[in-house]
Amino acid sequence: MDLVRTGAALSAYIGGTAQVWSYTSTHDRLVIELSVADGSHRVYLVLIGCVGIWGRTWWKVSSPRIEVTNSGFLFVDGDLRVEFLHEFQLVDASPS
Repeated sequence: MDLVRTGAALSAYIGGTAQVWSYTSTHDRLVIELSVADGSHRVYLVLIGCVGIWGRTWWKVSSPRIEVTNSGFLFVDGDLRVEFLHEFQLVDASPS
């Protein structure tokens, strides 16, 4: 998924909640669950190749974004920062 489409999709969750859903050190994979304000829709943001995670595990979504860095990518929202090297994917978790 590209940065522009992901950024637009993430902006739909501003005002909702997010939480670190799971992390596996074997695969360096972090999953973040984002929900809209009324809880009726949620997605999982999967970040691959995590090398640094700083911040809270639950927060109110304020300005979620993925930035390109010299060494890969950085996910930032509120107090959470995740540095990762490889790829990201947004997975719809709500029933159709």
